[in-house]
Amino acid sequence: NIRRDDGDLVLRTTPPFKAGLSEVLLQLNSSREAVRAEVRVQGSQLGELAWQAELPIALRDGNLVISNTLPARGSARINLPSIRWAGPWLGPAHDIDGTLNADLALSGIWPQLKPSGYLRGDKLSYAHLTEGLAFRDGILRARLDPGVLALETFRIQGGSGFFTASAELLLNEESPTAGLDWKAEGLHVLNLD
Repeated sequence: NIRRDDGDLVLRTTPPFKAGLSEVLLQLNSSREAVRAEVRVQGSQLGELAWQAELPIALRDGNLVISNTLPARGSARINLPSIRWAGPWLGPAHDIDGTLNADLALSGIWPQLKPSGYLRGDKLSYAHLTEGLAFRDGILRARLDPGVLALETFRIQGGSGFFTASAELLLNEESPTAGLDWKAEGLHVLNLD
């Protein structure tokens, strides 16, 4: 086990981003049947990131291997109250904000694990300060099911207009297919006032 005892995570952005860490945990356990791992990071400004996995193991020809007959599982949870810290990574003129939440899972027999879960974004905004781009009040709803990645809704406002989109990607091994619907109505892309 590795735990945070003291200290913080500071990103060298302008201005510097301080995560406000309250918990950092890395845990790895093994037994004759499985390997289990857990990672958890929590901070007042960062939010919460958590990941867990359990892989069944078996002895095969004198070697430990991931079992391809017993179920494996994993999950990830993301709760970010603000993504403002990501803007400076794109460059000093980029301003991004909003909240992101995700709950994702993998389960099945190794290596054919099946994904599921959702991603949700609210109050999303993007501005490019020198180019005059300004979008606000964005929402994002996406889900992941076995064989399907669906963007159920993406909507963002520019000026008094908006852009909306939905999409679906069918993850078929032989021939993946995708569909996209979008609409822009009265959308103001540039705001040079």
